[in-house]
Amino acid sequence: DSNQNIWLALDKGIDFVSFMPDPSYSIIERKELGAVYTAAVYRDQLYLGTNQGLYFRPFASTSEPFELVPETQGQIWDCKVIDDRLFVNHNQGTYEIEGNQVRKISTVSGGFSIIENPLKPNSLMQSTYSNLISYKKESSKWTIDRIVFQFNNLIRYLEIDHFGNYWAGHMYRGIFRLKFNQADSLIYNRYYGGDIFGKDHNIHVFKIENRIVFTTGEKLYTFDDLQDSITDYVTMNEKLGNYKKASRIVTCPENRYWFITSDACGLFSIQNSEVTKIKEFPIGLFNNQLITGYENIVPVSASKAILCLENGYAILNADTISPASQISVKRPELRRITISGNNDQVSDLPLDGNEISLRYNRNNLQLRFSFPYFSGNTIKYQSFIEGLDQRWSDPLDNPIFSFKRIPVGDYKIRIRAVNNWSESSQEFEMKLTILPPWYRSKLAYIAYLLIIMGGLVVFRRRIINRTRQKESREREERERELIQLRNEKLQAELSFKSSELASSTMSIIKKNEFLINMKDMLRQQKEHLGTRYPDKYYDTLVQKIDDNMSSQDDWKVFEANFERAHEQFMKTLTETYKDLTPSDLRLCAFLRMNLSSKEVAPLMGISVRGVENHRYRLRKKLNLDADSNLTEFIIRL
Repeated sequence: DSNQNIWLALDKGIDFVSFMPDPSYSIIERKELGAVYTAAVYRDQLYLGTNQGLYFRPFASTSEPFELVPETQGQIWDCKVIDDRLFVNHNQGTYEIEGNQVRKISTVSGGFSIIENPLKPNSLMQSTYSNLISYKKESSKWTIDRIVFQFNNLIRYLEIDHFGNYWAGHMYRGIFRLKFNQADSLIYNRYYGGDIFGKDHNIHVFKIENRIVFTTGEKLYTFDDLQDSITDYVTMNEKLGNYKKASRIVTCPENRYWFITSDACGLFSIQNSEVTKIKEFPIGLFNNQLITGYENIVPVSASKAILCLENGYAILNADTISPASQISVKRPELRRITISGNNDQVSDLPLDGNEISLRYNRNNLQLRFSFPYFSGNTIKYQSFIEGLDQRWSDPLDNPIFSFKRIPVGDYKIRIRAVNNWSESSQEFEMKLTILPPWYRSKLAYIAYLLIIMGGLVVFRRRIINRTRQKESREREERERELIQLRNEKLQAELSFKSSELASSTMSIIKKNEFLINMKDMLRQQKEHLGTRYPDKYYDTLVQKIDDNMSSQDDWKVFEANFERAHEQFMKTLTETYKDLTPSDLRLCAFLRMNLSSKEVAPLMGISVRGVENHRYRLRKKLNLDADSNLTEFIIRL
């Protein structure tokens, strides 16, 4: 085809073969070499430092086998070209390769990093498993100048600033800041850990534009010489974006720097704090074969570099444009829509339009797509349902998307293709509506609302009625209490009045009994003295006694007390029996008080016999038969 791809018509289908390699990178697998930790290009030879030794072959060759450099079997940590020599940091020491000559210049095990000392010409500084080592050049040969026994730590990265500070990044914990005097004796040693970086592990030291920079995997820090402290590198963190989380920074020619994160490798141009990203290589391009914790990029030029992998290496070219970017002008095409419900009955829907409406019991949806782009790059597919998903789905190898039991609601389905460069195609979009069941429809909700409102009205009325009933009961209870209090008050007043009536009646009875006795005594004295007791005196005394016994004042007092104690009695009696005389009314009053004939006699000034006769006459006036009790009848009135 137009992209130089080959299409094969087979007996059982169609096959596709791509002959368009991506010019941005190429992976060279060499499983026999082991895991590659470092690399260097020295005198047109490519050297690979692995966990099995140091291998080499011509850099321009892609077919010649690698050869093992003699005496270098074992773990290689770092290779670096300095002074037209290749220095090899080995597990068992340090080697110098000049041309075809291999010479061991140090037996101190575990050489990690070796750098030129900017403070001293013809001087190198190396970190090892234990001590720092200083090398000097004499007679065109590099030899050990001194071993810093005052400082014993496992240092992986080493940098020296122009203030004379040696910054040593520990393999596992924190950063050390060292200073030496003119006699190369250690005079200053300070540790920086969790109090500065928030943690004390996986902290490394590098340089950007000759400025000391610390990586933490979260953000960058730098040394502020004016404040003599380590601070957050704010401007660089803002400009680098996600690359502020880099774990390693590698310096390239022409003010360029490689940043390695857990997700990608990026090449940046940094000059006068101006940051420009040149190219980004996602880690997924290399099948996640970077050595965890020992990721490494070796610059070959300003734009080319060697990326170390577990079973080989990759050549990166940042100046080229990957054909994978063509994915951005393509869009997935919908080929089939199928729906199903709980009964697994599958139905196809027409492809016309960009909207789908499904019933709530047919809410399983499957979409099949094709993608009109073919290349050697891996293409995968993602979906995102607005209103349901929080992020894009995990990439799928085939453009078939199944959505099960989609809830009722309105959604937008978005489909895209992505490649291993993290570039994406144009998005396919479709609106999706899952219709609710009848009991969740708008009309149902209106009916529910009306029912609820009606229920609230009924409930309110019941509450009001209950409140009114309660208030009525409380009011009736209060009225009963008031009536009871009033009755109690009236009963108390009646008792008091009855007590007064009884008291006044007893006073009259005693007074009249006394007067009757006095009258009897006078009569006896008259009979005994005869004419010697003058009649006029006798008659005057008897008259006085009779007047006091029939005193109207006593009757008025009695009548007043009686009316208070027995209200309406006299009125009822006179209205019912109009032929009663005042003497009859007095007798009725005394009978109302349940007084006996003996007690009534003194009150009326007559004898007991006279009272009985009077009672007899009263019974006739009241029309009582012989069996009726006069006193009970009077009391009941």
